[in-house]
Amino acid sequence: MQQENFSPQDSLHLIQETINKAKTSYHDKGIGPILWGCVITVCSLVSFYASLHKINWLFSVWFLTLVAVVPQIMISIKERKEKKFVSFNDSATSVIWTTFGFAMFTISIIDNVLNNKYGTGLHGSVYMLIYGIPTIITGAICHYRLMLWGGILCWVFAVAASFFSYPYPFLFMAGCAIVAWLIPGLLLYSEYRKQQKVNV
Repeated sequence: MQQENFSPQDSLHLIQETINKAKTSYHDKGIGPILWGCVITVCSLVSFYASLHKINWLFSVWFLTLVAVVPQIMISIKERKEKKFVSFNDSATSVIWTTFGFAMFTISIIDNVLNNKYGTGLHGSVYMLIYGIPTIITGAICHYRLMLWGGILCWVFAVAASFFSYPYPFLFMAGCAIVAWLIPGLLLYSEYRKQQKVNV
């Protein structure tokens, strides 16, 4: 088998071509952050209203988070098919957010058990603290400062909310969803649309 010898110029060209392929195939439409930003904001605000007016059945609004998993899976599958190149960032963020999803599911079970058994569940600050972790890591890995700062604000809101009694932490939770996911997602989607117009 004949071995091909690459010149330095050929090697640089190959590296540049690989980088360009990664850039053109990787795009974050921001649909996922928009979806979860909207869902958590709505659930938090409805829960705040339900608490003030003692309308217990409205708390079932949180089942929207389970419903939202279906379009999220569909979005992920579609974007994976569209990508010709899977970068390390793609793989890392996928693992991070999958782990986050399982963590939130687990903590919601713990919260319900504590609430039913002892009459007091976890403070909303715990959720906000967890919201910040994958958001900060994703912002750092993908060099997306807005999401990084959004995650840090989740921690700030978590501390601030600890000084307020129930149900006011729900308002801070809505704020977390807006600054960490909804706003960055909308800006990512806007950038994606601009990129699509340029590529046409």
